[in-house]
Amino acid sequence: NVKKHEVFERDGNDIYVELPLTFSQAALGTTLEVKTLSGAVVLKIPAGTDNGKRIVISGQGDAGENGGPAGDLVIVIHVENHQYFERDGYDLYCAVPISMSQAVLGCEVTVTGLDGKKIDIKVPEGTQHGKLLRVKNEGVPYTNSSKKGDLYIQVQVEVPTKLNSKQKELLKQFMEIENPKKEPGLISLSKLNQ
Repeated sequence: NVKKHEVFERDGNDIYVELPLTFSQAALGTTLEVKTLSGAVVLKIPAGTDNGKRIVISGQGDAGENGGPAGDLVIVIHVENHQYFERDGYDLYCAVPISMSQAVLGCEVTVTGLDGKKIDIKVPEGTQHGKLLRVKNEGVPYTNSSKKGDLYIQVQVEVPTKLNSKQKELLKQFMEIENPKKEPGLISLSKLNQ
């Protein structure tokens, strides 16, 4: 007597691979060639891709057993930090230094966006250190859409540490006209974080 035993199909295991992308590649989108067990696959990374996103390529994982289907290749996106930009959803954040006189009198500065585009920013007179200026539609493109987030630029007012004699004299004259308080009082720390 020969005993028959059943043969079961078994799916192949999924293979997980981490794919590092630059900040710009993830935010603006890119096309990459990814090597798989059966060759290479062209992978289109859409604009607005976020850290941790998973892209599944069916049937590119480990082979199945006894005729079972192959597993999937699961690509996990890892977005590297950018030197100047940070991202919150589809909004971008950066900082730009301006001089004390630019902050007081107001000015126009040009910044380079993530996509390399030059963007003119109007800094209003009396701008305080840390103020956020908003530029609509200059952030990260929404995935599969023509809509974009916004760009927020934090103003960093640089107080000069070295002045020539003419600059010192002019500031002394300004201070006499300004007549600052010798005892200015205190500010609530909670108001600084608003």
